[in-house]
Amino acid sequence: GIAFQLPPPLAVGIPHSDKARNIRPGFRLSSAFDASSGVFHYLLEQAEAAAANRRGSPLPVLLQPILDLPCRYAQYTDRDVPLPPGQEHVQPAAVPDAGCIPVSVEHDTHVFYIETPTEAVVEWMEGNHHRASTIQMLNAPQPPWFAKYSLALHMDSAAVFDLGPRRALRCEGMVLGVSRTEHAAPNVKHILVVEAMADLDNGGIGKGGPARLLCEPLAFDENLTTYFRLPIPAELRRLCRLIRLSLHPFSAEEDLDIIDWPDPWYKLRMVEFFGDLLEIPPELISDSELCAPFEIEPRIVRTKQRRIV
Repeated sequence: GIAFQLPPPLAVGIPHSDKARNIRPGFRLSSAFDASSGVFHYLLEQAEAAAANRRGSPLPVLLQPILDLPCRYAQYTDRDVPLPPGQEHVQPAAVPDAGCIPVSVEHDTHVFYIETPTEAVVEWMEGNHHRASTIQMLNAPQPPWFAKYSLALHMDSAAVFDLGPRRALRCEGMVLGVSRTEHAAPNVKHILVVEAMADLDNGGIGKGGPARLLCEPLAFDENLTTYFRLPIPAELRRLCRLIRLSLHPFSAEEDLDIIDWPDPWYKLRMVEFFGDLLEIPPELISDSELCAPFEIEPRIVRTKQRRIV
C-alpha cells in the first residue's frame, strides 16, 4: 500500500479561513492544511503522469488530466424526476471532467418540489423515497485558478466519494474546506458526520450499512471558506472505499425544516483524505461482491443531472 500521513496541526498564527479563490504568490491556505498530499493529490499525479506518457511530453500548465475514478451510478431511477419547461436531463458521463472528483450529492426530495412546485413532482415524490442523489463534480485539490466547481449543499445533505473498485483506504483523517452560505440560519450548530464502507464489507447493503467514523461539530468563520483538519480516532479507523460526509444543523430553539429553509446552506470547496491506500486483489473478493458505484445506502433515488436547454 501507499501511506498518506495526515499533516500535523498548523503552527500558531496560521488562519483557518479565507475567501474562495484567493490567490497569493507562493502560499495557499488549503495547501497549508493538506500539505499538497493525500489520496486525491496522488490520483491527480498518477493521471498527469499517464497523460504525459500518452502525449510523449508533460501536460501544459492549464491542461488538467482525467482522474481514474467512477463517475456514474450502476443504475439510474427508471422514472426520473419531472422537469420544468426549458430543462433537460443530462446523460451520465463516461469519464469525470478534467481535474475533477465525481461526487454523489444526496438531499431531501423536497428540493425538487422547491425548485419545481408542480403536481407532477408531487406525484413523483409520492412514488419514490425521501432521499435523492445526483453525480456532480468537485475540483481536485489544486491551485485556485483551476477552481471551477464547488458543491452547494442543502441542510442535511451529504456528499459521497467513491475511491474506485478494489481501492481501500485505511482512513486516518481528512482535510476539508467548506463555507456557510448567507442562507444558513443564525445561531445554529453544525455537525459533520463521516461514514464509510469498503468492498470487503461485501457491499454492506443489508448487512448493517456504513460504519460511522466521526461526528464532529464545525465552527465556521463567518461566511468564509473555513478549513478543518479532522483526524479519525485510532479505534474507529477502518478500510474505506465509499466515504459519506453529511452536514446537519442543530438548534435547541427551533425545528429546522428544509421547507422553511429551501436554499443551500453550505459550499463544499475542497476535500482530501489521508491514510494507507491499498489495492484489494481479486483473490480476496470477486467482481460480483464489489460495491456498486457510490451506493452506500439502497433507499436513495439516483437521478440524472439537469440543465437549461
